[in-house]
Formats: sequence, structure tokens, C-alpha cells
Amino acid sequence: MIYYKDAKNNVFGYEKSLSEKEVTKRKLELISDADALKILEAKKKARFEALNYAEKRSSKFPSIHDQVGAIMKWIATLDQDTLPDELKEMCQEVEDVKQEFPNK
Repeated sequence: MIYYKDAKNNVFGYEKSLSEKEVTKRKLELISDADALKILEAKKKARFEALNYAEKRSSKFPSIHDQVGAIMKWIATLDQDTLPDELKEMCQEVEDVKQEFPNK
């Protein structure tokens, strides 16, 4: 990948080098992979720092899909006869969806 940046530090990656004419027209500067990574990491950090507390906190949690998967595995280890009917029904609904649409 060939990386360029513009005056606003936006990073662009291309499979092939741009012509000098295109670089001049777009006012781009050729940068190294390491420099592109530094810029992108700094932007990622700045976006995270701009979040409020609740947004930062929620961004650190596993996806709801992963959370449900973990709970389903835990429930499977329990004595199924002691589970409330509502929970059994919900688990069956989740299993039905997983059967209909298995992970690929």
C-alpha cells in the first residue's frame, strides 16, 4: 500500500503510486507506512478522547452478540429443570435462530 496525506493530515492509501501530476493536483504528500500508522492512531485516540464517559464505557464492552453468547453458554451449564419457563423459551428462540442462521 502506498500512503499519502493531505494538508489536514487525512491519510489515503492506494494500491499503486499516483502520478506526480495527480499528487500535485490533490496537494498530497507521500508518507511512509509508519507515518500513516502514527497519524491514524493519533486520530483514533483523539476520537476516543472526544467521547463522553458513557460513550467511552460502552465502547469497551464486548458486543451484545458476544455477551448473549456467553450468557447462553453459562445457562447451558445450569440444571435446565430449575430454569424459569420464560428463560427456557428465550433460550429456545435463540437456539432456533442459531440453527436457521449458523455462524460461517
